[in-house]
Parts: sequence; C-alpha cells; structure tokens
Amino acid sequence: MATQHADRRRWPRYSVLVPCRIEGISHRTTVRLTELSIGGGYVDANTRLHAGASITLIMDLDGTKLSVPARVVYALGRTGFGFAFDTNDMLATARKEIEQFLRRKGAGV
Repeated sequence: MATQHADRRRWPRYSVLVPCRIEGISHRTTVRLTELSIGGGYVDANTRLHAGASITLIMDLDGTKLSVPARVVYALGRTGFGFAFDTNDMLATARKEIEQFLRRKGAGV
C-alpha cells in the first residue's frame, strides 16, 4: 500500500524519528513521525484515522515545536498513516523549518 502511494509523491520522503502529537481527533495522541518530506510524511500510530481526515501535527524538530495542518491520505489500520501537509494553510515559516530540518539530517532538500 505505501509503495503504491510512493509513486504519486511530488517530493522524496526521508527516514526520520521525530516525536509528534496529533490534534484534530477526539484526543491528543503522542506518536512518532518516521518519514518526512516537504509535502507530507508517515506517522507510526496506534490510532485509527480515516483517509481525508483533517489533523494538526505538532512536531518536535530538534527542539523546535512546529504545528502544521495536514490531511490523512491513507491509513494502515492501527499501524500508522500517510499524510499530506495542507499547503493552503501551511505557513511559509513552517515549510522553511521543515526544509532546514531535512537539510540538517542530510536529506539534501
């Protein structure tokens, strides 16, 4: 399933281990971001979400807290989900923080 979505990505994803929280569901949940790109990523989560759900991810990018609106693109049961950032509502400063974080991680963005 994830490979199927990889073919449609506009930006390459990079492996990361970033603690984050999900807001926009009935409770706040601490989860782990394991893939990240300029356009979205993948979260390991034991939380059932549905494709199309609007969420807010609060990420800790090396000590910088970043709150970014996103949409669930696909969900793998209670394993995790792929998401796309809501670029219409995403602040330019948030995008810049993500780009800088990926550069620091050697992603060559």
